[in-house]
Amino acid sequence: MKIIILLLGLFFFQNQKIVVLDANTDEPIQSATILVYKDGKNIQSGNTNEKGEFYIKTFYDSIIVHSIGYENYKYTEKDKSNIIIHLNEKVTILKEVTVRANKKQIILGDYLKKSSKTRVISKEGSHFAVLFKNKTNKQLWIKSILLNIKRIPNTTDVVFDFYSIDTIQRKYKSYSKNPTETLLTELIPNIKKNLNSYQYKLNASQNKGIVEVKIDTLNLKIPKEGIFISVYTKNIYDNVGIKIPITSIIQLPEIYKHKTEDNNYCVFVALNDIRWQNINLVEKCGEDNDDFHPLSPMIYYEPSIGLKVEEIAN
Repeated sequence: MKIIILLLGLFFFQNQKIVVLDANTDEPIQSATILVYKDGKNIQSGNTNEKGEFYIKTFYDSIIVHSIGYENYKYTEKDKSNIIIHLNEKVTILKEVTVRANKKQIILGDYLKKSSKTRVISKEGSHFAVLFKNKTNKQLWIKSILLNIKRIPNTTDVVFDFYSIDTIQRKYKSYSKNPTETLLTELIPNIKKNLNSYQYKLNASQNKGIVEVKIDTLNLKIPKEGIFISVYTKNIYDNVGIKIPITSIIQLPEIYKHKTEDNNYCVFVALNDIRWQNINLVEKCGEDNDDFHPLSPMIYYEPSIGLKVEEIAN
């Protein structure tokens, strides 16, 4: 009889079942790791099945249960035929988190790096304005303005104005071809020290080639409809750009009316999907007449300004 009892006891301990459950839902935890120890040594190990079950086949001192996302559990009792263990979810408290968005730098605009094909910057007293479209669904932050310079004789101040775009489309009355007229809105405020313009001084070492004007401290974002940037130099007449007579009706420009506090100059801009172009100053806008009267033939200048922007991932 004693032999039978001992055999039953041995069978009992060698087939003891453990069930591992989630403490919150009572759902079985599959693939939980079971480590069985005897005299400080790991004598059996394995994983729970889809029902959260695991069978112990030997005597033990302790059992360690752990699973990804749960607190570890140590079991030392030995007088139960079926062991039910509830694991609590592991809670991680982050004291400080630093999030870094993915960034990608791209270039907007059609500027050239070869000095043999230069572009005009501006003429004295006139503003050459460029529309930069935002064709992405990302936020684009302007990091730098790129200028392509052939020759500047002396140290020169370059001034940039940043405008938002009026999306109201109107037809141009006086011109028979009826290009679309798009109006500038107010200057984008709070650029730097509550000024609407950004002024940069070109020195003697920056009088030729590609000059990068870093404006990342201004935190300027390109809206979804685009941003309109005008650039002009002070005390210099620079007409080194390439003149392109416009003869095809397909190349007719969009027209922008640019009025500043100290003048009423008109700036014309030709745009298409492949590249953009600037037209030179044709005449002053009449103070009492909003119609445009471009000279014929219209002479265009290709632009000398580009943007380096940074794409901010959401």
